[in-house]
Amino acid sequence: MEWYVNVLGFELVWKMGIASLKLASGQEILLFGEEDDENSLWYTGNIKQNPHYSIQLITDNIEQLRSDLIRSGVSVGEITVGVVGDRLMMFYDPYGNRFWANEPKKRR
Repeated sequence: MEWYVNVLGFELVWKMGIASLKLASGQEILLFGEEDDENSLWYTGNIKQNPHYSIQLITDNIEQLRSDLIRSGVSVGEITVGVVGDRLMMFYDPYGNRFWANEPKKRR
C-alpha cells in the first residue's frame, strides 16, 4: 500500500483488510492483499505464469513519468508507440503486477 501512495501518488481513503486508494484526478482502486490461492475477479488461472496488466494510467507527459518512476527504483520498460499513435510504457509494482502508462496522441 505504501508503494501506491509514495510512488504513484494515491491517497489512502480507508483500510480494513483491503485498502481504498484514490488519485487526485478522482480515479479509485481497491487494493487486495496477496494470497497464493487467490484469483483476480478479472482473470482466472495462474497469474505468475500468465501475467496481465492490472491498471492503465493516462498521462500527458510519459517521459517525466518514466524519469520519476526510475528515480523511485521502479522497474520500467521503454516508451513505445501504439497502433493509433499513443505513447505507451510498461512498469511493475514491487509485487510483479504490470501497469501500462498511456500518453494519448493529440487528436485533431
